[in-house]
Formats: sequence, C-alpha cells, structure tokens
Amino acid sequence: MKEHKGVIVTGNPGIGKTYFLLYCLYRFASDNYVIIYQDISTQTIYKISEGSLSLYEHGEKLPLNSIFLINSGEKPAFPDKHIATHVKFTIMASSPKLAHYQNLLNVGGIQFFFFYICLLGI
Repeated sequence: MKEHKGVIVTGNPGIGKTYFLLYCLYRFASDNYVIIYQDISTQTIYKISEGSLSLYEHGEKLPLNSIFLINSGEKPAFPDKHIATHVKFTIMASSPKLAHYQNLLNVGGIQFFFFYICLLGI
C-alpha cells in the first residue's frame, strides 16, 4: 500500500479551508512539530519552530518531523516541491479549480479531498 504524504483540501470560497489550515497549524505546533507555512498570495514561506516564527530560507535542511501547510488562496499555487518532498506530511487548502492545486499532485502520495459543509436543522 502506498504511503500518503499529504492531502489537498478543496471546496467553495468561504467554506472554512483557511480556518481548517490554521487549526492544523495550531495542533501541529502544539505537538512540537516544525511547521513550514507557504502563503501563495504573498509567496512568503514561514517556519514555525519551538514557539518562534521566522522566514524559511530556501534549501534549509528540514527536520524529519516537519509539516508543510500551503494556503493557495485565489491564485494557482506553485508550492515549493523541495519542501513537499522532504517533510513528514503536506496539507494544502485550495479552491476547487484544478489549476490551483495541480502542481502539488505531481509530487506523489498526495490525497485529494473536497471540503463541503452540511447545514442541519436550519
């Protein structure tokens, strides 16, 4: 069985993908993982480690317990493939447009999930 190295969470705008990603950031940081967070809209990559935030330096050696979180936003995403292939797990929040997450599918071992909301009792 192939090991999954990540997921792409997609859904309509406003559904909560970014909040889900921020929740993942909180949970993984609470468990002392090193978090690499890429914001596609600004092309900024941050590193969160041991309670501190810094800019990630391209090519920087990553600990084995690193988690890569990508917030695609409104643009097609070009996540850093070096990071995606050298971390324990990758989570990307993306619009449902294929062009926004297609580059990450080429990394391999990435699962695709559609994030939808179900309103009950309204």
